[in-house]
Amino acid sequence: MIHPKFPHRLLYVLFIGLIAFGLSMGKSLMSIGVIAISANWILEGKFKEKWHILKDRKFIPLVFLCFFLIHILWGLFSDNLEITLDDLRRKLPLLALPITIGTSKKLVWKEIQIILQLFLLGLITSAGVGFYKFYHHDYENYRDLSRFISHIRLGLFLGFGIGISAYLLNNTKNNLKWGYLFVIFYFLFFIKILGSGTGYLAGAIAIILSLISISRKSKTQWIYYSSLIAIALSTLLVIGKLYIEFNTFTTPREGVLENPPKYTAKMNLYEHYPEIEIYENGYPLYMNYCPIEVEDGWNSRSIIPIDSLDKKGQRIQGTILRYMTSKGLMKDAEGIQQLTDEDIENIENGISSILPPETGLEARIQETLLEYQMYKYQMNPNGHSLVQRLYYLDAGWNIFKNNPLFGVTIGSEESEYLSYYEKNNSLLDQENRLRAHNQFLSFLVCFGAVGFILIMFLLSYPVIKSPTSLLSTLFLVIIVIGFVSDDMLNRQAGVTFMALFYSLIYLSDLPLKRDDIISDSVN
Repeated sequence: MIHPKFPHRLLYVLFIGLIAFGLSMGKSLMSIGVIAISANWILEGKFKEKWHILKDRKFIPLVFLCFFLIHILWGLFSDNLEITLDDLRRKLPLLALPITIGTSKKLVWKEIQIILQLFLLGLITSAGVGFYKFYHHDYENYRDLSRFISHIRLGLFLGFGIGISAYLLNNTKNNLKWGYLFVIFYFLFFIKILGSGTGYLAGAIAIILSLISISRKSKTQWIYYSSLIAIALSTLLVIGKLYIEFNTFTTPREGVLENPPKYTAKMNLYEHYPEIEIYENGYPLYMNYCPIEVEDGWNSRSIIPIDSLDKKGQRIQGTILRYMTSKGLMKDAEGIQQLTDEDIENIENGISSILPPETGLEARIQETLLEYQMYKYQMNPNGHSLVQRLYYLDAGWNIFKNNPLFGVTIGSEESEYLSYYEKNNSLLDQENRLRAHNQFLSFLVCFGAVGFILIMFLLSYPVIKSPTSLLSTLFLVIIVIGFVSDDMLNRQAGVTFMALFYSLIYLSDLPLKRDDIISDSVN
């Protein structure tokens, strides 16, 4: 029997902190933390007291038990028990953390600070490793800068970390304010280097919500109006940048489409596709192109074959075409010879234009616009993450339409996708034929409309019944971004992040009304 003075409460807080720290530091720390907090909860006993806490919270912490039961019920009809059990194992934090946190005594402000600070410390450490790899050129593409978890989830967590830092800054009266301000800029700078689209979006929303919170809380008019002006100017800046970049990719220079030559100097035929409106530096990407001459010319000048990848992990053929187009060169043998040794090195390093983007945000916008154009014209999607995702979404939606009420179950999801790609002669290579990177669509595919409605009700009910604050609002936005951009609950970091902060914010009476963003009332 455990001694009554055993420090269960201290361990409870420390284990939550370990999970928070481990979210950006890899699977091991997360797993150890979840197992440890569960064991501590059992060994502590006091189940009568925990039952009363559960009743006082109107049994809302049991929401994920119902979530689990839905998975088990649908899993009974699966044709692949192994995949179903593996999915349930991966989602165990969604069962363990809501129960342990939801039936424990409310955290006090000092304990909350410790947990949030440990989450920030994990992000600082993970970003620090990324900075080290970046400045020592120890990476092939920006994804490698996220050493421990997916760059998509790290980007989301960094955005949430910015919001947490702003939240703690607003509720701290000592010199730690400057530390939190430094952390905000530290995370913003790493998001810029990481080049994560989800990171940019999450970071921008975190800043906007923080400014709204500051403006609502401040009694000084100039702070209020300055915050609103900053939000408006930032929004206009992003919209303006999108407009400029879109025009750059879709507007040709004067005369470049007129009288294209039929033959190269070696009397080989050019390929011209003027209907494909993609431009680099105002020159058409898919005109004046002789594939045979470009292949032979490139392979004679570079040690990287034309059918391989550049050092950023992109298909080097595409990098060659974009770079040559940006210089206004004909894409033939003569054009290859006109490339300098520096040009060849740039292409090998994955630089696709003589006018490379000046910022990570600009690069992300350009990449997104280019890949959208590629999808629009049904071009080869392989090696282009956004285009591939659009194919995944299309596949997932069609699978759902064929099984609208109850879905295909968890165990059959993967086989249904592979079957769909095969039947429709998908342009995707075998290794790229994946499931929809969208949690909402995954729910629809696996559980159908019936299961989807039940799951959405279960996840929404505690949110509706909780007070709104900067932290709760930002968390909700982060989850929506995560669900839209990825199968968030099919990854351990995503599952654990959801389980931990959902439990803290919505299932444990966390006192978050210090810094309200919308109202101070409970719906």
